[in-house]
Amino acid sequence: MTAPALEEFLKQADAWLAERYPKAADKADRRFVWGEGDDEVRVFQEPDPEQEAGALPAIRRWRQELWDHGYGWISGPPELGGAGLPASYARAFERLTRKYRVPGDAAPTVSLGMVAPTIVRHGSEQQKKHWLPLLYSGQQIACQLFSEPGAGSDLAAVRTQAVRVKGMGRWVGAGGSAARRSGPPGPTWPTSERLSAERPASRGTVI
Repeated sequence: MTAPALEEFLKQADAWLAERYPKAADKADRRFVWGEGDDEVRVFQEPDPEQEAGALPAIRRWRQELWDHGYGWISGPPELGGAGLPASYARAFERLTRKYRVPGDAAPTVSLGMVAPTIVRHGSEQQKKHWLPLLYSGQQIACQLFSEPGAGSDLAAVRTQAVRVKGMGRWVGAGGSAARRSGPPGPTWPTSERLSAERPASRGTVI
């Protein structure tokens, strides 16, 4: 299928957003003034737990609506539920959403920006088909757990090991534990574990 022109894509997306969400306040005339406004800078947000929990239903509905109308994973492959369009279309759509008061993707930032891309690159076909539609549609929100005592955020230094249990046909984590999560409460999270203490850490670690 031939991709629509970017201008036509944005025109349709703008009409779709306008039907569902009010326009955001115009900030074009707001000038930057030194000493005014919040000067707090964080890599990861730490919102109030109650406020975050209250916002999650709207964020999940937002993600599901995006998914149902082809905007949930604009640059993703069609066989996995994506729209199959260039990444430039996804970036343009993200800029367009800033003109509207949408719930946004602050809560699933790690889920969509770190966990999903990791599965895309390193996951099995079964994992991709199962997890990616859930993550991009907002049905599942994942987080990242870090770090391990003595290892920090250095994956090559992680000591938690996955031990294969006889008779169960599965691997069980054993060792240190994560000290912090990045993401909303109650999500699914990936963990990093060593499969072999003898192999180099960069080759014996899985997620």
